[in-house]
Amino acid sequence: MKKLNFLSDNISFFPVSLVDLFGAIIFLFGLYLTSLVSYDIFHSLVELFSIIVAFGMFIISWNARSFFDNHFLLFLSIAYIFVSVIDIAHTLAYKGVGIFYFFDPTSNLATQLWVAARYLQAISLLAAPLFLTRKINIRFVAEIFFLIIVSVFVSIFYLKVFPTAYIDGLGLTPFKIWSEYIISFILVCSIVFLFRKRKTLDKKVFSLILYSIIFTIASELSFTTYIGVFDFSNMLGHLFKLISFLLLYKVILEVGLKNPLAYIFRNMEQNAEILRNSELKFRTLIKLAINPIVMTDGRGVIILSNDSTERVFGWKEEEIVNKSFAEIFLLQNKDKVDLNKFINTEEESRVAHERHQILSARKNKEEFNLELNSSHWTINNETFFGFLMRDLTKEIELDKSKSEFISLAAHQLRTPLATISLTSEMLLKGIVGDISKENKKYFKIIIKEIKGMNEMIRIFLNITRIEMGKFPIKMESVELSEVLDNITANLLQQINYKEIRFKKNYKKNLPVLNLDKNVMKIILENLLSNAIKYSNKGGTITLTAKEYEENVIIEVKDDGVGIPEKDQPRIFTKMFRAENVFRIKNEGSGFGLYLVKNLAKQINYDITFKSKENQGSTFTLSIPKEQN
Repeated sequence: MKKLNFLSDNISFFPVSLVDLFGAIIFLFGLYLTSLVSYDIFHSLVELFSIIVAFGMFIISWNARSFFDNHFLLFLSIAYIFVSVIDIAHTLAYKGVGIFYFFDPTSNLATQLWVAARYLQAISLLAAPLFLTRKINIRFVAEIFFLIIVSVFVSIFYLKVFPTAYIDGLGLTPFKIWSEYIISFILVCSIVFLFRKRKTLDKKVFSLILYSIIFTIASELSFTTYIGVFDFSNMLGHLFKLISFLLLYKVILEVGLKNPLAYIFRNMEQNAEILRNSELKFRTLIKLAINPIVMTDGRGVIILSNDSTERVFGWKEEEIVNKSFAEIFLLQNKDKVDLNKFINTEEESRVAHERHQILSARKNKEEFNLELNSSHWTINNETFFGFLMRDLTKEIELDKSKSEFISLAAHQLRTPLATISLTSEMLLKGIVGDISKENKKYFKIIIKEIKGMNEMIRIFLNITRIEMGKFPIKMESVELSEVLDNITANLLQQINYKEIRFKKNYKKNLPVLNLDKNVMKIILENLLSNAIKYSNKGGTITLTAKEYEENVIIEVKDDGVGIPEKDQPRIFTKMFRAENVFRIKNEGSGFGLYLVKNLAKQINYDITFKSKENQGSTFTLSIPKEQN
């Protein structure tokens, strides 16, 4: 439910009806008549009514707090409850009642309590506008007020350090008189503060609060002139206090009990207009988007599409609204595609995102590759889905051309590199004549760099074959332990050079699997080479292989530099190298793990990893036992 928000720039100078005004006059006149019979009865009734009003304010505002968009009134209600606690003590301490006669038989005690209560009331009115735009921690506020009144009671009843406020026979002390002026000044400041915040209040609410504070000031000024506690100015001050409480009660009554629905409906209209404007902006942005965008309800039924959808697919919005998204865009009848594969409603986050590449078709039945980005959100327990689609036809053609070019270029580079390598080796061996030691050093560098370039060309060729779908796969039955032994044997020189402790954690009786030796060699050599490359000298690498019911799990674990958490989502992307490895090795293409991931994907292997910076990494390869 939308919270209340009071908006007006105007002040209402007649915030109460004539009926309410007439009733209040009769009520106050009745109280005045009681003063003619007994001032003690008058005083007790006025204070009792003020206390009842304060408790009524709290009960109403507490139960209506869910309608408020701020805690202005709730704060005042809590404050007035604690003010009333001191007022109760003031009433019991009044000279005519004499409950605390044993403690202080004079009128000073009641006057001290009155001053304390009015200070608390004035400061609360000054602070209240702070909560016109925010909410309070109710428990914290209640604890603060509790500590304040405990401090007041301790200073008056126990420590007796509270200044004297009244002396029988002499009247008010300077402390009492100046306190009333100070309290009045605080109340004037609260009016100024309230005026600055008036735009956040309804005009009637603002006027009622304003008049309540004015009558509180009038009450305080009345108490600066009396000599006896039964004087007329004392009586007038109590009446003004009661009026101020009643006006504030009227605010609570208007907002929290009588008119909450009126405020709600008014704000519903305001927010409906805001929603209409937001929807217009939203639809405009959707319509102007370059890529096709389609929205559906929770069942996958289309409720909205944009102009780009018609441009890419040929479907007009009116032709596909109220139809199944899967039926129109996912070739469901042909490929048995289920919409649930493209959405994820089990995410804990409010909006979940999924991205897929699928085969789709235009209205004219032309099939093409499509990138599908999906997201979902929930409003009032109803789920909606958004699909942003991108035609990949041109990109696929471009990638194919690029891959073909790289493949051709790589093949063309092999011949001159082979010639340079052979010539360098012949010169290094002195076949065509002796060369100096200095020149031998340079030829060794040339040969080393050529080997690196050949390795890079081999990687490029493998990647382009994979991306073009032409990587040769030759499945055969092999003993896994034998494959692992052969791969690790090729890396022993690197392992020994870095003085790494290499542990084989697998048995010789691993199962015979149907797999491609070359693929396994590429995957494991890359994983092991990385482990060696990024391990510290004297580190440990463990190669583990275990057989399970449906698959065999191979792990390559090291205790090296690890992968920073922020880099982990990109570790399998093309040409990416984690930031921390540059501090250790500048060499590296950034293609190794990309190649591993794509090779594994092509033969239905699953590869995952866990890593922590400066603590090492573990790469896990899952090989299904049953392979085509």
